[in-house]
Amino acid sequence: MNSSKACRNAGVVGSIVVVAVGLAPVARAAVCYVDGSRECECGTSGCVCDGAEWETAYRTLQEAIAGSCTDIRVAEGTYRPTGETDRSVSFLLETGVTILGGFPAGGGDMEERNPDRYVTILTGDLNDDDSPGGGNAENSYHVVNASGASAASVLDGFTITGGNADGDPAEPLYGDRGGGILVVSGAPTIRKCVIRGNAAGAYGGGLAVARSGAPPVIEDCLFENNTAGVEGGSIHVAGCPGQGDCEDHNVCTYADCVGSSCTYDETLAYGDVNGSGGPVDIFDLLCVLDGFAGVFIVCPQDNLDIVPCNSGDPPTGGDRRIDIFDVLSVLDAFGGTFACDCPAAPKVRYAGGSPKSQGAARRAKMIASDIEVQFVARDGDIGKGETTVLDAFAEHVENFRGYQLRLSADGGVPIAAFVDAERSDFVFAGREFRHKSDPRVHRIVAALLEGEVTTASRVYLGTFVVRANQGGGGTMEVRVHPDDGMILVDPTGRVHNAPMPEQAEVTVR
Repeated sequence: MNSSKACRNAGVVGSIVVVAVGLAPVARAAVCYVDGSRECECGTSGCVCDGAEWETAYRTLQEAIAGSCTDIRVAEGTYRPTGETDRSVSFLLETGVTILGGFPAGGGDMEERNPDRYVTILTGDLNDDDSPGGGNAENSYHVVNASGASAASVLDGFTITGGNADGDPAEPLYGDRGGGILVVSGAPTIRKCVIRGNAAGAYGGGLAVARSGAPPVIEDCLFENNTAGVEGGSIHVAGCPGQGDCEDHNVCTYADCVGSSCTYDETLAYGDVNGSGGPVDIFDLLCVLDGFAGVFIVCPQDNLDIVPCNSGDPPTGGDRRIDIFDVLSVLDAFGGTFACDCPAAPKVRYAGGSPKSQGAARRAKMIASDIEVQFVARDGDIGKGETTVLDAFAEHVENFRGYQLRLSADGGVPIAAFVDAERSDFVFAGREFRHKSDPRVHRIVAALLEGEVTTASRVYLGTFVVRANQGGGGTMEVRVHPDDGMILVDPTGRVHNAPMPEQAEVTVR
């Protein structure tokens, strides 16, 4: 398992065994060796401790980390981040680096490696006085710092002890958490380690994880006798409480709580609050309108709380309320405006599909409907390259809450679309509603904040401007676009299975 179980069981003082499915070993370009018990190899030309082989191994782990090593093998013994008194110095686990402990003193091959027998200790006890009667006030804030480390970073086969993160949370950064191991915005693999006897003033005496997308993988590790002043004596993972916290941390879309960390789903787009993975549409608008009214049947509340947004990567935001600003942000996303440099919605396709709105049929339940939609050209006879205006109307409207419309034209091209909400025959006249146009592909959306409309009168839905092609003449045929060109919904978000309207024909001279 991953660190999720550890997170659920972490207390102020903890003793935990974590066994997880980890990552496969990664091939390394440069192997370096560390053996603190070995003297440098000396000859007539001087002494050599270049880490290239066991016979010339580095004396300290920091030398290997500072070098070009990507596969570091460490012999049994005790290693400190520094030989001086700077508490801010840690062993850094960098991206793409594997550090293996558990080799015998003097060196050995992989078959001889045994971390249980050849104990390899990384300690923050800089003064070597943590025995009974000693103190840890001078100990390193973090024994290991794996911040920014990727999934290709591995720490394997060490005992990590003596960290004391009793500093200020800002100076050094996160100085009050992660005495044993600190991971900020990283996802390393930590395998076959004993994390014992570490402390933190606030969180995660043994291990603290913060601002990580994919969580670290903790495999076959023992957490023992670690303490923290607030919570997470063994392990503390920011965002651990659950899915809701993760979703509210990402203004661009929403995130999933995986392994007790929040993951950022880059496949989704700002405003896609229902997580369909497609372009922002009427269903996203309905979700945020329902949330505005306190209804969260389709979309969880935290998916909808997307503004205000703050800087960050990814941006964070939300104010624990669903208000008009969230509604307007989804409408803006429909129209191609995206907050905080968030990713745009996937492109709306220009071709494909079928006369029926198959995308809508996949996303929502269909209900039988007698609603009839018509497109009426104000000028049915135009010259080449000239424009005509078409109005969309509906008759036999029943249980109607919102709609999305888009046209295509044979012999011409749509150039504008809008809703004239001031018209007396507008379907939502006199009601509270929201609407938006998408200037990229000339589609419109409109929906009631709540409730429905039922009327026998012919009602206005929207207006489209279409330009005839310059070449040729004859007839320009205007019809519903095959990709979700007509979606009519009831108050529960079900799609009216209305007949497709007849194409409008415009003569081109």
